[in-house]
Amino acid sequence: MSRHARTPKLVGWLWRHRRFLAQVLAAAAVAAVVWLAVTARGSGDELVVALIGNNHAARIADERDAGFNAKVVELRWDAFAPFQGVRDVDYIRRKRAEFERLRRGGFKLILSLGFHRAPAWIHDRYADTYYVNQYGDRYDGPEDSGELNLVFNRPLRRLAAAYLREVFHDFGTDFYAVRIGGG
Repeated sequence: MSRHARTPKLVGWLWRHRRFLAQVLAAAAVAAVVWLAVTARGSGDELVVALIGNNHAARIADERDAGFNAKVVELRWDAFAPFQGVRDVDYIRRKRAEFERLRRGGFKLILSLGFHRAPAWIHDRYADTYYVNQYGDRYDGPEDSGELNLVFNRPLRRLAAAYLREVFHDFGTDFYAVRIGGG
């Protein structure tokens, strides 16, 4: 069997096992982060231990007492800008209050931008917004996925950059870190 004859089989196997492969890659990424955190700790840097979600006021003190010193806070692009050119001021107000409450509780904030939850109006008004595989099949991620084809679509990257500017305008830049990816 020639090398070219095996290629579709390999691609098919990779496609069928994509979730497992993603889990393996995620586990490797977590292991790398833990390793970096441990080695940074040895260099005198502070070890940052973060929680994702559960930003309820009643739990803040307990989480700090348990040794957590950072929180991953998530924005949803679709909630931030439900219509083109319109920001949801109530959503922004609620998120500002959440961020301030966590900062007062002593947490460093790691901002997750929610690029994977793009507003529906982007898919409605722009071309080639979804990823497609080599067979032309559209990628449909999880049920709530509005993930945009930011890799291959320059106009969408401009929209994402504008969203990022608006986020930093509305929330400032006082974040310990910013998580670019989503999901």
